[in-house]
Amino acid sequence: SAEDIIITPDNNFISSLRNSIRQAGPGAALLTGIIVALAFWLLAWRLLMPRLLGESGRIQYPWSFALTYAGYNALLFIPGAILYLAFSAGYQSLALSILALLFGAASVLIFVFGHMRKLGDSTGKTIRAFAIVTLASSGAYLLFVFGYAGLAGII
Repeated sequence: SAEDIIITPDNNFISSLRNSIRQAGPGAALLTGIIVALAFWLLAWRLLMPRLLGESGRIQYPWSFALTYAGYNALLFIPGAILYLAFSAGYQSLALSILALLFGAASVLIFVFGHMRKLGDSTGKTIRAFAIVTLASSGAYLLFVFGYAGLAGII
């Protein structure tokens, strides 16, 4: 009968999830962040770039183009981390600005010198497509970060 079944919500689920995220530590958060950021970048490149460029956007190796940026950003991680540590004594906004410029300038230079001509379209159209792909993947990652921080109880 209906009186024998009692359904109660598990209020401890969110708190246990929050505790497990906190116990995993910053190393797990960093690894998760890197994997999710790479996944968002690859998805944005694969799904958006052909649509934004049309028929001319059908390149032979789209994954290798997208992975180029991940590889260069991985190479820039070490000098970026050193720069961040050098300025972490109170100049976080300056360090983050320089890091954004360092990573952003590298991606733009790679795109301009390495891939823009290979995509086979007008300069304006390819730059617009690259900007949209970058903003879409960054926006999705930002939403993920806020969700992760909310689950961890940081915000």
